[in-house]
Amino acid sequence: MVQPGDFGPFDGRAWLNCAQQGPLPRLAVQEAQRAIAEKIAPARMAEDEFQRVPRRLKQALAHFIGARPEAIVLGNSTSYGLQKIANGLDWRDGDEALVVRGDFPASVLPWYTIERRGAKVRFIQPSGPALAAAEVEAALTPRTRVVCATWVNSFNGWTLDLEAVGRVCRRCGALLVLNAAQAIGARPFQIAGDGAEAPADAVVACGYKWLCGPYATGFAWISPRLLDQLTPDQVNWGAMQQGRTLDQMRDFELRSDLGAVALDVFCTGHFQSFAPWAAAVEYLGQFGSRAIADYDQQLVERFAAGLDSRRYSLLSPRQGDARSTLIVISHRERARNPGLHQQLAAEGVDISLREGNLRLSPHLYNTASEIDRALDLLHRLA
Repeated sequence: MVQPGDFGPFDGRAWLNCAQQGPLPRLAVQEAQRAIAEKIAPARMAEDEFQRVPRRLKQALAHFIGARPEAIVLGNSTSYGLQKIANGLDWRDGDEALVVRGDFPASVLPWYTIERRGAKVRFIQPSGPALAAAEVEAALTPRTRVVCATWVNSFNGWTLDLEAVGRVCRRCGALLVLNAAQAIGARPFQIAGDGAEAPADAVVACGYKWLCGPYATGFAWISPRLLDQLTPDQVNWGAMQQGRTLDQMRDFELRSDLGAVALDVFCTGHFQSFAPWAAAVEYLGQFGSRAIADYDQQLVERFAAGLDSRRYSLLSPRQGDARSTLIVISHRERARNPGLHQQLAAEGVDISLREGNLRLSPHLYNTASEIDRALDLLHRLA
């Protein structure tokens, strides 16, 4: 899949930590270098770059997930998209948003702003490692406007049954907002047509993990059903300029025909971040999300099959649809995990320590030999 030189060099290290930070493909590095060169000597920069860069990025993201570019909101994080949705809905006294206890903070904290308008945030307590559709159905009330959940749990690697949870929310009239930061780029996901049949009403993700972009990048896909209910909580002069040249800026009319563009982060002509991210998404798009997910799962399967179960517990799913690209393990003597994390890093294998457990997250730039290297070290150090 990946050709030599497409990523890196990694200086002999095995970067098995994409859930924390994905590396830039070489094509994206070249795009970043070009953007810096243009900033050093601005005469090299065409004026239409301000509109060309975000247009290119939206097209790349839309192509990768099978959506329409006009349904894509450009942000600087996962939190940005979640906050725009929370702030943009017309909340009334007694309305509620359901969030998941123990979820990643980005999926929970943005919703607290609705309490200023008389709405409330209520928690669902999952009985297992992943939220079940039946638990969502039992928690829903006539006042539930939104259910916000994470597709792939960052702490344990378990995957939400998106189709089942989506059916429950749709049947009960609640909006499903999905934090897909640990999924998009590593799991297959395609939105058909205008997304009317999509399992979620909004899919929000960052760009610097599995989409291999720079830090401080993110996007949201918003369905027409949800977009019709959102009132932007900002006035972005750049968005108001859509379809106009930069020499026609003295028009102060507030437009209502912008759609998702009205929610974009300010300064979408962000050359040093958005241009290389567009190149990275275009690079991933040539493989397609299904092929990338299949390759990643081969690496996960190789690790799960080779792990010594006498010394280590596999805490993430061993197989099935609940398995993600995050592999969470623990030494049988759990207190040894921090030391093992440090020893692996000293040996050139980079993983994460999360809530006292060891987390590996391979992606398309990794190889079977790097998985074997990690396994050999874990077994030797144990």
